[in-house]
Amino acid sequence: MIVTQIPEDLYREVKTRLAEKGQTMDSYIKSLVSADLGITPKSEFRTVCFRIPENEYKQLKLLAINRSMTIKGLVESLILQDIDEKNITERFETEDSRGKCKTISFQVSNNLFKAIKQRILQTDISDQDYMRTLIYSETHQEREENMSEARSIDMSM
Repeated sequence: MIVTQIPEDLYREVKTRLAEKGQTMDSYIKSLVSADLGITPKSEFRTVCFRIPENEYKQLKLLAINRSMTIKGLVESLILQDIDEKNITERFETEDSRGKCKTISFQVSNNLFKAIKQRILQTDISDQDYMRTLIYSETHQEREENMSEARSIDMSM
């Protein structure tokens, strides 16, 4: 808790501005301190949570390891790439949608969360299907590239 005294005229001015903005003193002080420290308070984050089939999770984890990334970092980069390039246009069927699933959950900024929701609305598919399709398209594209590379190596021998 932070408690401090300020001159009465400054207090009145702050209260007037807060009333105009519809902001509370608590949120105002938090925003000032956060801006000064260059950090974003936890309340400005939202949680992205989705389930994918276990076999897709294993492929995603392997892909993240191969790229020296975390699963969160990889999924965020896939989301940002799709938001920029609008690659996801239709839903992919996953191979094991009724078997065991893994839950992936991580926090993103409010702005990214809103952008994800907007992009999902553009695709006209469910949140779960969007995330599954995003991951499936990347993991299977990587697998196809590896198979093509292996075939070309076999042909050259």
